[in-house]
Amino acid sequence: MRLSTYTPVHPAFTDHVYHQYVVVLKDVDRAGLMAHLQSKGIASAIYYPVPLHMQKAYADPRYKQGDFPVCEYLCDHVVALPIHTEFTDEQLKYVTDSVLEFVEK
Repeated sequence: MRLSTYTPVHPAFTDHVYHQYVVVLKDVDRAGLMAHLQSKGIASAIYYPVPLHMQKAYADPRYKQGDFPVCEYLCDHVVALPIHTEFTDEQLKYVTDSVLEFVEK
């Protein structure tokens, strides 16, 4: 599997309020996927490209690259896809199919 598959769960009596749907990519060209999505009119983003401990504002001599490997991995391998409460099933399928089109090639 080249995408993580941990789908959020919410109670049946509620609606979600998600504004981004973040997937972890494995062996997928993230920049290529984002360009592919953009060519289809689908927004995507990397909201946290730099781990907190590597940001200038939080520089601390106690922490260096490699100290938080999970955080660093995620900063390099996640992409946020669009989602909102007004998505139709057709729009959701378009986004999903577009991601799969790139990932499964």
